[in-house]
Parts: sequence; structure tokens; C-alpha cells
Amino acid sequence: MSNFLITVLTTIVGIVATVIVSRHYYTRSIKKALVPYLDYEFQLLSGIDPDVRKDLSIKFQNIEVDDLLKVQFLVANTGEKPISGIIKPLKLTIPESGIILDATLLHISPDGRDVQLKISKDKKSVDFIFSLLNKDDFFMVKFLIKGVVKISDFRFTITAEDLTPQLAIERLPIGAIIDQKKMKLNYFKFAPFLWGAIFLVLGFFSFILSLSVKVDFPSIFEMSIKDCIGNISKIHLMVVATFISSLFIMIISLAFMAYSFENMEFKKRKRYFVPRKLNNKEKK
Repeated sequence: MSNFLITVLTTIVGIVATVIVSRHYYTRSIKKALVPYLDYEFQLLSGIDPDVRKDLSIKFQNIEVDDLLKVQFLVANTGEKPISGIIKPLKLTIPESGIILDATLLHISPDGRDVQLKISKDKKSVDFIFSLLNKDDFFMVKFLIKGVVKISDFRFTITAEDLTPQLAIERLPIGAIIDQKKMKLNYFKFAPFLWGAIFLVLGFFSFILSLSVKVDFPSIFEMSIKDCIGNISKIHLMVVATFISSLFIMIISLAFMAYSFENMEFKKRKRYFVPRKLNNKEKK
């Protein structure tokens, strides 16, 4: 393969990689995001035998309850910039078929961050009042709601600079909540490192092979573009494909090897450290 073609292809790959990485980190640096994560939902009176259910009477604070939904959210600043200067507070509005019986703040991180709840008089909405949430700050809140309601009909709204008026509810990723007593994580993962090393070696051998193949490429400086295209053979295409794919394999392999170190993840996962009692899988 000619030195000229190698230089051109390497330059193109370098430019593309630089643009992608630069754009990624620039976007992160200006990003402001507030996400209400659905931790879990549970209909407390579901699954009861109809014959038993008709004779079952439940009251909550002197209110007759026919259906009761227990739902928990984790609201977090997942962006890179603080959320402040709020014009209208974050508000959760539930469907008309539901009534908020109780709303409880379970945990606020960091300790001392001021977050308050205010339930509306009609018990159809609740305001989350805070003046500041820095990057990775979060709070957890639990609701008891009377009636049959769908989470898809819940609406989180806020009026603040650089935030959308309505926030989309997302499912809390598995493993996002970690006990505070388990904050020391296993930093090394052997399997991703091993597979990354294997494919790095294979990619490197393919790269060396593509460079060692003796083939002359048509030059656009010596003939027209049409003639250049006409003189490209299968062996030319195979060499170029091997060269590019080997570079791609080595880059991905290095990413896998970096991922094996928890503090060097290719895509850093958000983790929220909470008291053990709030990280109970049997929350029902």
C-alpha cells in the first residue's frame, strides 16, 4: 500500500475521531438536564380474590380506599450544569382519576440540600421546591395514590432556564442505586479486558497484514478519476477494507479494555448512593 494512501486514510480517521470526541465533550459541557426516574410502582390491592375484595374495607386517614398505588421516583440532575434560577418549581400532576394521599421525601443527596414538598389543595399535584441542584444531586420521593392511574399519564413540568417545560419520565436503570455501605466498587473487570486484549491483537495483526500487501494503487495525479476507478480491483478494495476495519477493531478493543476499569468506563453510568433500606428489591 502506498505511503500516500496510508497517510490520507490515517488523517481521515484522525479527523473524524477528533470531531466526534470534541463534539461529545462540548455537548456534555453545556448540557443541563433534570430527569424524573421511575424507581418502582406497585398496585397494593391487586391480585386479591374478588370474593375477598368485596368484603375488604380499607381506610387511609379516614379516606375510603378502593385502589391504592405505591410509586417511587428518583429525581436527579443528570447534566453537567447546576439547576438554579427556577421560575416555576418542578411539579408532578397526576390524572383526574387519582388522589394523592401521601407524599414523602425519603432521601436527599447531598445531606443538607433543601428540598420541600407542597401538595395542592385538590390533591392532584405536588410541587418540589428547591433553589439549587448541582450536578449529580438527587432526591427520592414516595407517593401513595388512591385510584387506578397510569404512570404514562403522570406529568412532570418545570419552568427554568435551559430546561424543557415537560420532563420525560424514564425507568431507573438496573444497578443505578447502590447502598452507601457498598460505595467501594470492584474497579477491575477481567472479562472485558481479556476480550479487548484478544481483539486488539487480532486487529493489530490485520493492520500489519494490510500494510504488508504489495499492491499499487492508481494515482489521481497520473490519470483521470474515471480511469482510477476503472483500475480499482478486488484486491484494492480488500486491502482498504482490511486496513479500515483493523483500525476500527483496535479502537473498540481499547474501549473494552478501558471499560474493565470501573473508573475508566467508555460511557460513565450514573450511580446514586442511598441508605440500604431504600435499596431493597422487595419494596412491595
